[in-house]
Amino acid sequence: MKTDRIEWPNQATSVTQERSGELLFWTGSFEDIKIARKLACSNQGLRPWLGLNRLVACIAISDTGKPYRLAKDWQSAIVTREAFEQSCIVHVAPNERMDTFHPKNTDAFSLT
Repeated sequence: MKTDRIEWPNQATSVTQERSGELLFWTGSFEDIKIARKLACSNQGLRPWLGLNRLVACIAISDTGKPYRLAKDWQSAIVTREAFEQSCIVHVAPNERMDTFHPKNTDAFSLT
């Protein structure tokens, strides 16, 4: 897997992962995003519920063309900027799924 750094967009308040592997950075209250996460089905994702005006950035993550899941709970997880900054180094070995966040204070994910 390629190593990249993912910078947190300035206006984003949280990030979710879609079925396609995309990381979607949203602006808005945690509660609004949490409600949308509960209402959204896996085929639709959050865009129909939150709208494109709340979408700050979209980053595709894949491993040889297949969607890459950053966590076991990718379908329900909502990561806030605060949580991201407190535990944001992710170590992923080739052909493995990410299960563990290794605490480190930085402004970007590091996929290794």
